[in-house]
Amino acid sequence: MLKLIGIFVPFMRELPEMLYQYNRDYVFESEKFERRFNIKPTPYPEGIKEIVNIDYKV
Repeated sequence: MLKLIGIFVPFMRELPEMLYQYNRDYVFESEKFERRFNIKPTPYPEGIKEIVNIDYKV
């Protein structure tokens, strides 16, 4: 069905190739990146607090 829709909607044309991301757990291992660039990821609870507390200046 997605391939048929993809004929008319270019965005949908790419979707079947990406479905593998949704049929199993997505596990990201960042240990090598952390060591190489000396960066630690922000824990989810802390990151969410920071996003919620952003002072938007328009």
